Amino acid sequence: MFTTDVTDVTGYENTYRLMNNEQLLNLAQDRDSLCPEARVAFDSELAKRRLGQEQIDEQAECVRRGQIEDAQRKPLAKTYNGIGTSLYGKRNFGSDGSFTTTVWIVFLWIPLIPLKSVRVKNCGPATPILLGESRSYLVLSESHPDVRQVLNIYLFMLSFFIGAAMLDRIHGGSLVAYATLVVWGCMPWWMRRLARQHGN
Repeated sequence: MFTTDVTDVTGYENTYRLMNNEQLLNLAQDRDSLCPEARVAFDSELAKRRLGQEQIDEQAECVRRGQIEDAQRKPLAKTYNGIGTSLYGKRNFGSDGSFTTTVWIVFLWIPLIPLKSVRVKNCGPATPILLGESRSYLVLSESHPDVRQVLNIYLFMLSFFIGAAMLDRIHGGSLVAYATLVVWGCMPWWMRRLARQHGN
C-alpha cells in the first residue's frame, strides 16, 4: 500500500501541463514505468485533454511508421561490388520475430571485421536483387559485436575454405566428392537451424 504525496503530484501536474499532446501520447507508451504519483498526474492530464486509448494507439502506429521509413531510408549496411559493409548471422530469436545480427566490414562479400551487433526485425517486404534479396530492418537495440556470433561466422568461413580446399583435392566423379559437396552446401542451413533450436 502506498500513499500519494500531494506535493509530488502537483509537481508532476505542472510538468505534464507544459507538454503538448504528441509528447503526452508518446509518454503513454511507457506509462507503467512512471512512479505512482506521476501516473496519477499523468492520467489526470490525459483526461483533461480527452486523450484516450484510441489516440494513444494512433500515435504509437504513427511512430512505428516513422521508424520503418527511417529504416528504409538509412540501410544498416551497404556494399558496392562486394566491398563495404554487410549483415551476417542470426541468433537470439525473439517471439516478436526479432533477432540479433552483426554488421561487418566485407571485402568481396567475405566478412573481415565486425563493427557492431544489432537486434532487428523485418519491416516491409523483401526486394529481389541479383543472387538474393534486400530487406529493410527496424533496429531495436545496438551493442558491441556479439562474441558468439562473431566466432560462429569466423568458424563458418574457416570451414568454407577448408571445404573448398578438400573438394579441389577430391576426384570430381567419386561418391565421396558428391557427399562432401552436399554436406558442405547444407552447412549454412544446419547452423541456422541449430541456432533456432537453442535460441541463440
